[in-house]
Amino acid sequence: MSNTSLVSSIVNHLCQLSLHQNDLPASQLLSEEKRLSRIHEALEQLKYFENAEHIDITIAAHGLISLHTGDINQQPSPTTVATYLRNLFPNTLQIMDKKNADQKVRTMMAPWTYGNAEFLQLEIDTLFKQEWLLAGHISSLKENGSFITFHALGERVIIVKGNDGVIRGFHNVCRHRGSRLARTEQGTFRKSIVCPFHGWTYNLDGSLKNIPAEDSFKKINKQQYGLVSVDMEIWHGFVFFRFSGDGPTVAQQLAPVEAHIAPYRFEEMIPATKMNRETVPVNWKTIHDIDNEGYHVPIGHPGLHDLFGREYYDEKIKGLSCSFGHVQEKLSRNWSVARYQNLLPHFDHLPDNKQRLWFYVGLFPNLVFEAHPDGAEFYMTLPVSTDRTLYISQSFTLPKSNRQSKAAAYLSRRINRQVGFEDASYVGWIQEGLTSSVFPESTLSSIESGVSDFHQQIQKRIPVGSFDTSPSKGSMQAINKILLS
Repeated sequence: MSNTSLVSSIVNHLCQLSLHQNDLPASQLLSEEKRLSRIHEALEQLKYFENAEHIDITIAAHGLISLHTGDINQQPSPTTVATYLRNLFPNTLQIMDKKNADQKVRTMMAPWTYGNAEFLQLEIDTLFKQEWLLAGHISSLKENGSFITFHALGERVIIVKGNDGVIRGFHNVCRHRGSRLARTEQGTFRKSIVCPFHGWTYNLDGSLKNIPAEDSFKKINKQQYGLVSVDMEIWHGFVFFRFSGDGPTVAQQLAPVEAHIAPYRFEEMIPATKMNRETVPVNWKTIHDIDNEGYHVPIGHPGLHDLFGREYYDEKIKGLSCSFGHVQEKLSRNWSVARYQNLLPHFDHLPDNKQRLWFYVGLFPNLVFEAHPDGAEFYMTLPVSTDRTLYISQSFTLPKSNRQSKAAAYLSRRINRQVGFEDASYVGWIQEGLTSSVFPESTLSSIESGVSDFHQQIQKRIPVGSFDTSPSKGSMQAINKILLS
């Protein structure tokens, strides 16, 4: 649904429903009961957005049907119906009319979507709390009782390996008073999880084990007070969780690149670095506006360009944003790149076509995996506010690597660290430009299609993101709900 049809679509729908059906073809006839039911549904939706509890929908529906001029079989005009609706729902219709009737539809999201707190909340609720998020790697969960935590988006999660060897995920929230249970980013519980506040104790499977002074609580049923679980999935050793939603699994989403990923043996890898967490002063989308295109690589990343030369390209694989870079034999003038090119050994576990290949794949909305012969990396973004983002990253390598492989892994991390420094500047400059009165609307080349694809994925889930200007304050969720319906 386009933005300019917000009001007219509702009005036209109600016009059709209020029409006496004498002249309609048989295929379009509705029973009187069905017609009234649909009118009720449409009016109830407007009543909800208006927050008008005083309106009697039954009376309003019969009033709508009676809006006829002259011939009883003549359809009431849109103007007549619109006037009737505006009298019933003045606030809702005014918001839609004045702020959105003439909206321009964009394929690229406008700058206001980067700085609007209401839009950010829609992103958090619709994207981040309904899509899979990465918590860590199974290498951090070797022993029974070992755990890792996640703290962002106003939520706390704990991933723990039970005494039965099963890895489970729970909200890191005590069922008594909401205290945090695990106080560190990772660690090991002995045999149970003990709340540091009042000592409520949980088994590692999340069930409530013990309540201090249990007799002081009135008729408490411990079976009803276990930890609240989250959806869990382990994909090639990486541990994912999801707060809500019923979309495809991680494995299903990444199935198109399974053949590219499997040879690297992610599940056998161990951390080469600690997990890095830093808060950067940009909107989360600006980071992915950079990483979804390789057009900037030749100029923006001279070292990376030397590493790959012309053998770097972006490719869409069944909806997944992927990039491929083949390490060149011609030595670079860059110290780290040249030594990496020269040192990169042969890896017995990799096929020939991956001996000198760097492969990148993005998992919408906020995660990128990178696989190269000597190891792997990931980075993930999580919004803190409209202009602050939690950036999480970590590098991995296979255990028992020889000295040459370790040296290559060290050099690849140096290369990526330099790329990160360079991208930080570009992301920051784009963030600054968003507030400019002359920020360009949409000047993308064909090799930047990944950026528009990223924006359109967001707009598909949050259609109000296609608006050229921000809706009125307080109306965003209501308008987005109408667009989705």
